[in-house]
Amino acid sequence: MTTWERAQAMCLCGNCANWIARGDPMFVITLPAIAAGKSIRARKIRCTACAGEAPPDLPALVERAAAVSLSKPTRLRELAAGFDWKAARAGEREPGSDDV
Repeated sequence: MTTWERAQAMCLCGNCANWIARGDPMFVITLPAIAAGKSIRARKIRCTACAGEAPPDLPALVERAAAVSLSKPTRLRELAAGFDWKAARAGEREPGSDDV
């Protein structure tokens, strides 16, 4: 199956290795036999120089929400910033002991 799409992120053309900028049209070739097996090489991407002109009625790039929420790592970082690791470590051993 072949379709024209807008690039969601910068990517390389699989034919000439030119960069396709975000939002630029690209020709996508999906190989169904490989796509059923969930192979990495299921989609082949071509730039307009290799595949020809994009159709004039190609819709503009649609912004999508981020799939991964970064709230948990941010919360952990905030908790770790307020914790005094040296004081906690010093409280674990007695003064003058050599065990580390």
